[in-house]
Amino acid sequence: MKFSKAIPKLIGAMYIFIFLKNILQLLFGYVFSENTDIKFYKIYAISKTPYGLDFILLLVLTYECLLFALVYFCVFSILYFITVKYGNALWIHIVYFMSIYSVIVLATHTEFDIYFSLIMIISGILNWWLFKKWIKVP
Repeated sequence: MKFSKAIPKLIGAMYIFIFLKNILQLLFGYVFSENTDIKFYKIYAISKTPYGLDFILLLVLTYECLLFALVYFCVFSILYFITVKYGNALWIHIVYFMSIYSVIVLATHTEFDIYFSLIMIISGILNWWLFKKWIKVP
Protein backbone atom coordinates (compact mmCIF):
# COMPACT_ATOMS: atom_id res chain seq x y z
CA MET A 1 0.00 0.00 0.00
CA LYS A 2 1.31 3.43 -0.88
CA PHE A 3 2.04 5.79 1.95
CA SER A 4 -0.55 8.34 0.82
CA LYS A 5 -3.28 5.68 0.95
CA ALA A 6 -2.04 4.40 4.29
CA ILE A 7 -2.16 7.79 6.07
CA PRO A 8 -5.79 7.57 7.34
CA LYS A 9 -5.24 4.03 8.62
CA LEU A 10 -1.91 5.06 10.12
CA ILE A 11 -3.62 7.90 11.98
CA GLY A 12 -6.30 5.46 13.18
CA ALA A 13 -3.64 3.05 14.44
CA MET A 14 -1.85 5.96 16.11
CA TYR A 15 -4.94 7.03 18.06
CA ILE A 16 -5.73 3.44 19.04
CA PHE A 17 -2.14 3.19 20.33
CA ILE A 18 -2.57 6.43 22.32
CA PHE A 19 -5.90 5.26 23.76
CA LEU A 20 -4.56 1.83 24.75
CA LYS A 21 -1.35 3.27 26.21
CA ASN A 22 -3.26 5.69 28.40
CA ILE A 23 -5.80 3.12 29.54
CA LEU A 24 -2.97 0.75 30.48
CA GLN A 25 -1.11 3.58 32.23
CA LEU A 26 -4.19 4.30 34.36
CA LEU A 27 -4.87 0.62 35.02
CA PHE A 28 -1.27 -0.30 35.88
CA GLY A 29 -0.90 2.88 37.92
CA TYR A 30 -4.01 2.04 39.90
CA VAL A 31 -2.80 -1.49 40.62
CA PHE A 32 1.00 -1.24 40.82
CA SER A 33 2.15 2.34 41.39
CA GLU A 34 2.50 4.88 44.14
CA ASN A 35 3.70 7.56 41.72
CA THR A 36 1.49 10.63 41.38
CA ASP A 37 3.69 12.41 38.84
CA ILE A 38 1.67 12.53 35.62
CA LYS A 39 3.93 12.10 32.58
CA PHE A 40 3.26 10.51 29.21
CA TYR A 41 6.11 8.03 29.77
CA LYS A 42 5.22 6.93 33.33
CA ILE A 43 2.47 5.04 35.02
CA TYR A 44 0.71 7.00 37.73
CA ALA A 45 -1.57 6.17 40.63
CA ILE A 46 -4.84 7.84 39.80
CA SER A 47 -6.26 6.90 43.20
CA LYS A 48 -3.50 8.81 45.01
CA THR A 49 -3.27 11.88 42.81
CA PRO A 50 -4.85 15.16 43.92
CA TYR A 51 -6.27 15.57 40.41
CA GLY A 52 -9.62 14.19 39.42
CA LEU A 53 -10.24 11.75 36.63
CA ASP A 54 -11.86 14.47 34.52
CA PHE A 55 -8.69 16.61 34.72
CA ILE A 56 -6.45 13.66 33.83
CA LEU A 57 -8.62 12.75 30.84
CA LEU A 58 -8.58 16.39 29.68
CA LEU A 59 -4.79 16.43 30.10
CA VAL A 60 -4.45 13.23 28.06
CA LEU A 61 -6.77 14.55 25.38
CA THR A 62 -4.97 17.88 25.16
CA TYR A 63 -1.38 16.70 25.28
CA GLU A 64 -1.34 13.24 23.79
CA CYS A 65 -4.07 13.57 21.16
CA LEU A 66 -3.53 17.17 20.06
CA LEU A 67 -0.09 18.54 20.98
CA PHE A 68 1.92 15.33 20.57
CA ALA A 69 -0.09 14.14 17.55
CA LEU A 70 2.55 15.32 15.09
CA VAL A 71 5.30 13.57 17.04
CA TYR A 72 3.24 10.37 17.20
CA PHE A 73 2.51 10.64 13.47
CA CYS A 74 6.23 10.93 12.71
CA VAL A 75 6.94 7.91 14.95
CA PHE A 76 4.26 5.87 13.20
CA SER A 77 5.41 7.02 9.74
CA ILE A 78 8.95 5.85 10.48
CA LEU A 79 7.54 2.54 11.72
CA TYR A 80 5.51 2.26 8.51
CA PHE A 81 8.59 2.70 6.33
CA ILE A 82 10.58 0.23 8.45
CA THR A 83 7.85 -2.41 8.13
CA VAL A 84 7.50 -1.82 4.39
CA LYS A 85 11.25 -2.34 3.93
CA TYR A 86 11.82 -5.24 6.34
CA GLY A 87 8.37 -6.82 6.67
CA ASN A 88 5.74 -6.68 9.37
CA ALA A 89 7.50 -8.76 12.01
CA LEU A 90 6.24 -8.70 15.58
CA TRP A 91 9.73 -8.20 16.99
CA ILE A 92 10.20 -5.03 14.91
CA HIS A 93 7.19 -3.38 16.57
CA ILE A 94 8.21 -4.42 20.07
CA VAL A 95 11.86 -3.44 19.65
CA TYR A 96 10.85 -0.14 18.02
CA PHE A 97 8.61 0.97 20.89
CA MET A 98 10.99 -0.34 23.56
CA SER A 99 13.81 1.61 21.89
CA ILE A 100 11.75 4.80 21.93
CA TYR A 101 10.92 4.23 25.60
CA SER A 102 14.60 3.60 26.41
CA VAL A 103 15.63 6.84 24.68
CA ILE A 104 12.98 8.75 26.66
CA VAL A 105 14.19 7.20 29.92
CA LEU A 106 17.79 8.14 29.15
CA ALA A 107 16.89 11.65 28.00
CA THR A 108 14.75 12.44 31.04
CA HIS A 109 17.00 10.71 33.60
CA THR A 110 14.13 8.70 35.05
CA GLU A 111 14.07 5.15 36.30
CA PHE A 112 13.27 2.34 33.91
CA ASP A 113 9.77 1.08 34.79
CA ILE A 114 9.07 -2.57 34.10
CA TYR A 115 5.31 -1.95 33.98
CA PHE A 116 5.66 0.77 31.36
CA SER A 117 7.90 -1.62 29.44
CA LEU A 118 5.05 -4.12 29.55
CA ILE A 119 2.75 -1.40 28.20
CA MET A 120 5.15 -0.85 25.30
CA ILE A 121 5.29 -4.59 24.58
CA ILE A 122 1.47 -4.85 24.60
CA SER A 123 1.28 -1.77 22.37
CA GLY A 124 3.84 -3.29 20.00
CA ILE A 125 1.71 -6.42 19.69
CA LEU A 126 -1.38 -4.32 19.02
CA ASN A 127 0.43 -2.28 16.38
CA TRP A 128 1.75 -5.40 14.69
CA TRP A 129 -1.81 -6.71 14.42
CA LEU A 130 -3.16 -3.33 13.21
CA PHE A 131 -0.43 -3.08 10.57
CA LYS A 132 -1.23 -6.62 9.45
CA LYS A 133 -5.03 -6.19 9.27
CA TRP A 134 -5.56 -2.50 8.42
CA ILE A 135 -2.50 -1.23 6.66
CA LYS A 136 -1.83 -4.56 4.95
CA VAL A 137 1.92 -4.54 5.37
CA PRO A 138 3.04 -8.10 4.55
